[in-house]
Amino acid sequence: SGGTVFFTAHSGPCEESGVKGAGPKVSELYARIDGTTTVALSEPSLSVPGRQCTGECLEAQKEESGFERHEGDFVGTSEDGSKVFFTTEQPLVNEDEGTNTDLYMEEIEGAAIKRLVQVSRDPHAGQAAEVQGVARVSEDGSHVYFVAKGVLTQGANREGREPVAGSDNLYVYDSVSGATIFVGTLLVSEAEATKIEEEALNEAIEALGQCGGAATCAHNVIINYSSAVQCIRGTWSLADQRPVQATPNGRFLVFCSWERLTTGDESKVPQLFEYDAELEKLVRVSVGHDGHNHDGNVMGIMNAPRIPEPNYANAELPTTTGSSLAVSNDGSRVFFESLDSLTSQAVAGATNVYEYREGNVYLISDGQDARSTSNGPAVKLVGTDGSGRDVFFSTGDQLVPQDTDTLLNIYDAREEGGFPAPVSAASCSGDTCQGLLGALPLL
Repeated sequence: SGGTVFFTAHSGPCEESGVKGAGPKVSELYARIDGTTTVALSEPSLSVPGRQCTGECLEAQKEESGFERHEGDFVGTSEDGSKVFFTTEQPLVNEDEGTNTDLYMEEIEGAAIKRLVQVSRDPHAGQAAEVQGVARVSEDGSHVYFVAKGVLTQGANREGREPVAGSDNLYVYDSVSGATIFVGTLLVSEAEATKIEEEALNEAIEALGQCGGAATCAHNVIINYSSAVQCIRGTWSLADQRPVQATPNGRFLVFCSWERLTTGDESKVPQLFEYDAELEKLVRVSVGHDGHNHDGNVMGIMNAPRIPEPNYANAELPTTTGSSLAVSNDGSRVFFESLDSLTSQAVAGATNVYEYREGNVYLISDGQDARSTSNGPAVKLVGTDGSGRDVFFSTGDQLVPQDTDTLLNIYDAREEGGFPAPVSAASCSGDTCQGLLGALPLL
């Protein structure tokens, strides 16, 4: 509704104000509610419910004691503005030990903070969460997916996996139940990440050499390389353009990972996964139909699957939440692109759009268009609607009678069919092609 605006006041000095030293000492996060009230979020009042800041935490708030305040970084909010999430190195509650980055949630009611919660609380004494970033916040604010190097859960999850201390562990926090659940480890170490980046770069350089100077080929290599590298740390980057999508209620998360998170994953490139927070179940999405073609286990980054990355900063409006959707609202269908032949109808060397549903993969595009343009492959996933019954993609192939050229067009793969094709004129053969007889000539 626009009733609540979240903004950051950057640290001073504000030279234009004419006041020496004006402006906050560090960048702070605020909320402007109904155009009348400004609420401090990253530096909340000690009277806020849940603050519980006494002893060492309270002493840390005193700047005269030499404490250096830390900025608050906005990472997301619910659509109605009732929940806001931010990270900060400043301890705001007693349980927050040290000055490593932590994730907090605040609930807003009326024009005040109703409750402050440390989302990334480490249950192990003397350990820090070390939050790396947020993957996605659901539209209703009920779930926030984030990455931390700390071990924030106790014991194994339902799939028998435990977080690894010092690694990039993916968690989901349920703001309704207050539970934090471990999803999977995305990267074991920085050394591994560096090695992956180097190998991907070498493979891209080799692929560029095979292009023979063709600009379109080189452009495609760069697109695939950038997409693969973005999957290393881009899943939890501060930028909103990330290779990860969540359903509106946050139950399902679709993301990419270089780690082999499920049984049967033997690929050497990033794969796509879907997580169900209700069942605590993780599945690999980018598989072959009935295990076709090594079940999607590819070796080179050129064949790595990918989903669209919504780019609200440059390409799309913040209100277009349906743009570039890759997952239906109920999480039952996931759509993605891949150069790998995941069904028997897809020819080698053609990028295609696929649908994952109920454990299997189905071809959406025609499987034949291997052409490329200056913007990448001719076949691209534009997105789906919330129901998943309409999937939009581009191709240069003529898939309906109305398409009479070989230029790029956008198609809607519609469940249960689309619009009927126009009726074509009946063809003729033999004497019927001479037309009807005219009047007899007069003698």
